[in-house]
Amino acid sequence: MPLPAPNLDDRKFQDLVDEAKRRIPLYCPEWTDHNVSDPGVALIELFAWMSEMVIYRLNRVPERHYVKFLEMLGVTLNPGQAATTKLTFTLSSQQPHAVVIPKATEVATLRTESDEAIVFSTQETLKIVVPQLKHVLIRWINPTTGQPDRFYEASNFIREQGAISAAMLGLPETAEEGQEETNFAAFRIDDPKKGPDPGNSVYFGFENNIESNLIILRLECAAIGGTGIDPTRPPLEWQYRRESDGQWRPMDLAYDTTGGLNITGEVGLHVPSDIGRTEVDLKTGYWLRVRTMEAPANYHYRESPRISGVSGEARGGTVSAIHATLEADEMLGVSSGKPGQFFKVHNMPILPFTSSEEVLEVEADDIPGTWDRWEPVVSFADSQPNSLNYLVDYVSGEILFGPSIGQQDGSERQYGKVPEKGKQVRITYRHGGGVSGNLRENMLTQLKTSIPYVASVTNRYPATGGTDPEELEDAKIKGQKMLRIQERAIVQEDYEELAKRSSSSVHRAICVPTRPAGDGVDLTVNPPPGVVQLLVIPKVPNPASLIPPEHLVLSEKIKEDIQRELFRRMPLGVYLNVGTPTYKSVCVITRISVHPLYDPEAVVAAVEEKLYRYVNPVIGGTEGTGLLIGRELRLPEIYAVIHSVEGVQFAANVELCQMNSDGTRSEPEPMIRVSDDMAICSAKHEVSLWVDA
Repeated sequence: MPLPAPNLDDRKFQDLVDEAKRRIPLYCPEWTDHNVSDPGVALIELFAWMSEMVIYRLNRVPERHYVKFLEMLGVTLNPGQAATTKLTFTLSSQQPHAVVIPKATEVATLRTESDEAIVFSTQETLKIVVPQLKHVLIRWINPTTGQPDRFYEASNFIREQGAISAAMLGLPETAEEGQEETNFAAFRIDDPKKGPDPGNSVYFGFENNIESNLIILRLECAAIGGTGIDPTRPPLEWQYRRESDGQWRPMDLAYDTTGGLNITGEVGLHVPSDIGRTEVDLKTGYWLRVRTMEAPANYHYRESPRISGVSGEARGGTVSAIHATLEADEMLGVSSGKPGQFFKVHNMPILPFTSSEEVLEVEADDIPGTWDRWEPVVSFADSQPNSLNYLVDYVSGEILFGPSIGQQDGSERQYGKVPEKGKQVRITYRHGGGVSGNLRENMLTQLKTSIPYVASVTNRYPATGGTDPEELEDAKIKGQKMLRIQERAIVQEDYEELAKRSSSSVHRAICVPTRPAGDGVDLTVNPPPGVVQLLVIPKVPNPASLIPPEHLVLSEKIKEDIQRELFRRMPLGVYLNVGTPTYKSVCVITRISVHPLYDPEAVVAAVEEKLYRYVNPVIGGTEGTGLLIGRELRLPEIYAVIHSVEGVQFAANVELCQMNSDGTRSEPEPMIRVSDDMAICSAKHEVSLWVDA
């Protein structure tokens, strides 16, 4: 238990008034009217109120000392984090030249009477190119061997080049002898009852880089092909070829007006940023493809789609954005030349420096008009007198320069250089962030500055990762744990606490004995010494409601912050793998009877809210700290949660079901079991009213 702190003065307002009145006969016996209406009594009460304020401040002195001691230990508040998302810009039409979306382009939410606009800025330059489609190839699956056949060239069906005979293309001859081939079969179908084997593909190779672009493929499809499928859900998958490993990866389909290559139309494809120049059939380019998938019964192609023309264009692009505003070359002021001086930025809080453009500069001593770049440090302890170092307090927005400390021999030692007197100091930084930036999809639609040819902009994905700066109470708790772990990660609790300290976006971290990711060695049963698996649950906005799966994904930024913090404090030879738990989504299905005096709809809503709060990895469980990783969920718990809601008479037919990846429910179970590296979260619960027959 904490040591009891003495109360330096426990007198309250009434105690001070009563004490003053008792002393009136001693010091002023002529004063006999002590009623509250007497002017003298009013003065006594006024001074008693002022004295109580002084006593209150006096009793806060130990707390101030405590905070100052935390500062001496190096305990600081973690700054807030900015939410990130991806913005998709759409052009009014294909342009004859490349369209550039500059870096730091600002996009905001719609401003209303009650809510200010929330502004995001792009993190890099987006170039929407004029795509040059150079190659069209087809490759069929041999139904006998189940393996792909050789590639067939179909590049001359690119619209600008016209058609060519099948014999010249090397395609299987389908036209009658002496006739020119005017289209080609996209897939091989030997048996109309079976359809094409999965893996039949059409490849589209572009000469120039189409990364991050919204590519539109205009496909002229013959009406005689493509029959047998559901045009709204064709058994096709669109993929791109990744540069790093040459693997084919799925990409987002914006729209498909061809009905699965049934009719002439367009296919819109969001090309990811990691596409690269690779080689297919000895032809280099930036490659996309469409391939057949396993089709549901009676919904396969009975005839192959036939393509008579292909062309490509770009009508937009996608770029990453952050809930922050860049302030470039903000003048902080003129240096006084004194040690320990500090400046304050105009916009707070500052976001952590993550790029080379975020920098503090001081006017150079030797060349007028030039600036010296100074380097940030976490402490001046290792700074030399001529080190161009400074310290940033991201929460308060203060920029501090090195102090001068008296030595035992009476001399002064300067920790870090001090800018010369009269020199200007400027800074480039980002400010913003916070939970307000965690937005739903399609909320960022207002372009702050007009860009030619851009018709619209939106965020196709939710913005996630925004957190507020830590508060003083967080620092008090952190200080106690900091003294215990002594800046070293040795036991399980050390790793968990240091992971939470590394980023304000971390809600919970737990070490589990499992295998390291990606090394191909199964260490689940008997993990060797030195393997640390750290599972992290990030902070999420609105944790009391249904949590979207993307909010539980650990961003690369948070992962890097945790690894950077722990790598400096782990013993040599330790293997660290940072990841997230595997989540099991659980759905509760029940019917409840409501007391006649209560509003049925309100009670149903209250039950749903209580279930979302309980079946929750962030704030769930009986203690409200989240269902633990590796903890199972039992049906009696759900009964207790439902019956704890005021107005519920009884719950009937309560079922606990797991949600499969395809959106279907498993059979009801009395208990949801999980392994040590798994956690339970809520799917959409179904609560209805009990109706007597």
